[in-house]
Amino acid sequence: MTHEITFLRAGAALALMSTTAMAGPPADAPTTTGAGDLVLDCEINGRLQNFAILGGEFSGNGIATMLADGVYSVTLQNGSTYVLDSTSAQANDGPDSGKWDCVPGTVPVAPTVAPPQGDPNAMAALQAEMVRLMAEVQDLQLALSLSYSELEIATAERDAALAAGQNASLHEQRADNLQTVVDDMRNARDAAMAEVEAERRRADELDALAQAAQGRIDSQGAELAALTAEVASLSEQLSEALAANAAMAAEAAAMHDMADDDMTEDDTADDDMTEDDMSEGDMASDDAMDEEMTDAAEDMAESDMSDGEEADMAEGDTMADPLSVEGFDPDAAMAVIAEAELSPISRAALTAAIDQARNDPALIAEVVARIASALAQ
Repeated sequence: MTHEITFLRAGAALALMSTTAMAGPPADAPTTTGAGDLVLDCEINGRLQNFAILGGEFSGNGIATMLADGVYSVTLQNGSTYVLDSTSAQANDGPDSGKWDCVPGTVPVAPTVAPPQGDPNAMAALQAEMVRLMAEVQDLQLALSLSYSELEIATAERDAALAAGQNASLHEQRADNLQTVVDDMRNARDAAMAEVEAERRRADELDALAQAAQGRIDSQGAELAALTAEVASLSEQLSEALAANAAMAAEAAAMHDMADDDMTEDDTADDDMTEDDMSEGDMASDDAMDEEMTDAAEDMAESDMSDGEEADMAEGDTMADPLSVEGFDPDAAMAVIAEAELSPISRAALTAAIDQARNDPALIAEVVARIASALAQ
């Protein structure tokens, strides 16, 4: 009987390309079966185990050996060995010992993983290290395949010697020694594959760090854009406030000019009234003048008392409210504005208006109205 030993070079390459440390998607796995291929789904100890042998190679982490047409021996990465035919999988030792039923299965498809985004130098170093490790794995698999060949030769020789009755113990010892070598090779291969997995995890960590850094950069850019928009809004509000302040100052100047004109007209009217009163006084009799003087004296006394009371009330009101028109106090108004909850723009505009009213009393009424409106908001 002819024995053919194979090992999974294509499977090892696929395992390497499926890690995130490689810059590119994995190669496409076979999706159809051909003559001599064996694809099974087997229920082993309550779990579903897929076996796919395509073109004489095991599609997974393990080694396939063809024992006969349609019959294979498959050794998985964990050391479990199964003999497969078209309807069953049989294990002679281990927790899966026994014969398990199988049905035709489907060809597994290797996952596609997007390449990571990270430091180019670090990724290149990881790729080089993983290529080196995979080369070691392939060398170990080749040595393991050769050891399997020698083991089968030794087993055949041992069987022949047992049949012939010659040197059976020596051949058995040689087969046992070769089995030990095979086990050592398998352990070395497993260690190398574990190191490959560690490098893959390290590549994933670098990718995660790069993505986190990019996220922080994006967040800071959004905050900067928000601050820039807020500064632009504040600048626009300040421009509007300054323009409104200038308009109010112009309006106050116009009102001041109008007040001066009104005062001039009032002075002219007072002069005319004085002359008329004097003419009427000359025409009145002395008795009427005495009576009028008496009544005027009484009226003046009452007026003085009323004016005194009104002055006292006005003085009290002024002292009580430094923000009124009559008792306006620029320093007190400044203190009220400083303690009020106002925006920086409103506080600056009101402070400038109070300084203008300090130098121009005609603006007091307007400034008092603006302060009251701002405090009421």
